[in-house]
Amino acid sequence: MKIEIRGRNLRVTDALRDHVEEQLLRLSRHNDRILEAHVTLRAERAVRIVDVTLHLKHQIMKAEERAKSIDEAIDLVRDRLEHQVQKYKTKVVDKRHRGGRGLARLGPGTAS
Repeated sequence: MKIEIRGRNLRVTDALRDHVEEQLLRLSRHNDRILEAHVTLRAERAVRIVDVTLHLKHQIMKAEERAKSIDEAIDLVRDRLEHQVQKYKTKVVDKRHRGGRGLARLGPGTAS
């Protein structure tokens, strides 16, 4: 997964970059189709904001979280994205297992 990290009104240190990468790589355990992630770290007064956009094979997921510390905001956004990725994965798996619908699945001549 390609990860792009930007800072607005905030300096992105190596430790902060490592923390963001570590948290986002945890998401790839749930879905290996994550192609890239765009992360924006912002500071506004007493609030730290983290915006993340994930690009999957056929889906784009976005999340934003606000907290007093940047580390807390990163963890919160990871939790939110983890929920989205799991929900998407469940939806895709259910769709595969469900197969076709209705009478077309029964075949010709079996409908009453």
